[in-house]
Amino acid sequence: MLCVGAYKEGFLIDTAPGRSELQVNGRLIAAAAVQCKATYPPEQEEKLSKAPVHFLDMWHHGESIPPFDGRLNFNCEVSFTNMTHHDGPGKDISIPPPAETQSTWTQNVPEGLN
Repeated sequence: MLCVGAYKEGFLIDTAPGRSELQVNGRLIAAAAVQCKATYPPEQEEKLSKAPVHFLDMWHHGESIPPFDGRLNFNCEVSFTNMTHHDGPGKDISIPPPAETQSTWTQNVPEGLN
């Protein structure tokens, strides 16, 4: 059993480069979505705790999830990929960014998302 998640394509290329039957070959693409959290005034807690999941309008694809632990959660339905050239097969593959600072953002939002 192989449990490497979004690292699957890079892992297979690195460990079995000569086994084309084990390669992803475009059958899947590792992708990620953006999730944001926001606090709200304590006096709004009762009102917000009874709110259902809200799907955002046609300009803001995603939803907000009812509050948990004093925060609202917002999910964006737009996926992002990290296409990286792999010299082994000489093609671009989608893998998670190598550094934690590129996969978890606080105030340093990448320019493309501003």
